Amino acid sequence: MNFSKERENNYFDSVSCMSDLIVKDIINLSSKILQERPVFNIVLTGGKSFKLAYQLLAQAKMDWEKWHFFVTDERHVPTGSKDRNDTVIIKNLTDKITIPSENLHFIKYEKTPSMSAANYRHVLSKVDIFDLVLLSMGEDGHVASLFPDQKKDADLDVIVINNSPKYPSVRITMSYDRLSKSENMYKVVCGKAKKLAFESWLTGANLPIKNVSAKNNKTFICLN
Repeated sequence: MNFSKERENNYFDSVSCMSDLIVKDIINLSSKILQERPVFNIVLTGGKSFKLAYQLLAQAKMDWEKWHFFVTDERHVPTGSKDRNDTVIIKNLTDKITIPSENLHFIKYEKTPSMSAANYRHVLSKVDIFDLVLLSMGEDGHVASLFPDQKKDADLDVIVINNSPKYPSVRITMSYDRLSKSENMYKVVCGKAKKLAFESWLTGANLPIKNVSAKNNKTFICLN
């Protein structure tokens, strides 16, 4: 999907202002969806871009029992490692709210990455379409653990990446197609280091962030 087809693009001068609007949009969206169905299925992502947004979301007075959290991808390192995406999510969001443990659907650390991927495929088989997917773009245009020039595997919802250009090299990630099975998607481009990849995206470069798209898309940009 070309950037020009994004439904809504939002530019910000500060991460604080950007995070504030992201959280307001998440809350408004969840309220609308929970009027129509009993649960709100949201896919979270790791990294620094959403850290403040998670902290702000944790302060909201929500009916957390109706929220179900998933994760875009995970690094194949032991539970509790500072390098895991769910460590960031747990520290900044889920440990600060009262939510049933069965509502947290993260990628478990298994003996092998293939076992972790198979386990998560089973978890995702119970969810048809997500309500919202959160994604942040890396300096090379990657999202989740989907990097440029990697072979796409459209047949699997969850795949193993054995040669990530970023540490750690072994990861488990949702595929392009599975991430795109969502009613809504918020993409974040945050930081000066992302400027070159962002400009490449604007001009139509075939970056991973271009290859994921929900029914409704918003992009939040802060290049300061």
